[in-house]
Amino acid sequence: MAKALWPTVLLVVVAVGIAALACEAELHPSLTHLEVGDCVEWLGGSAEVEELEHVDCSYPAAIRVVALFHVTGSGAWPGKTAIDAQADLRCPWETSYVLGPSKDSWEKAGNRRVACFERVR
Repeated sequence: MAKALWPTVLLVVVAVGIAALACEAELHPSLTHLEVGDCVEWLGGSAEVEELEHVDCSYPAAIRVVALFHVTGSGAWPGKTAIDAQADLRCPWETSYVLGPSKDSWEKAGNRRVACFERVR
């Protein structure tokens, strides 16, 4: 499939690193079924992946979901700066990573969800 057709969920870093998550017009369930307390493997860097690997929180590369929220507002993509500003206000202080919608995932998959993560170790 042509890369231009793949919307992306952008992992915006509050403190440490950046990665991008690629998906089709529907987000992979591992991205949409996150709950507070879930742990996923942090791949680090700027890797592009299609899903998150749910892991036990004792796993060395685990990061834990500490908060979830939907971006306020409707209509057109608000932009990365606006989403970052909401994450700064709504994610807890211990947040190290933020997973939020990209322009493509906003427009093509209707993604409005933001997940705030902390390092487990």
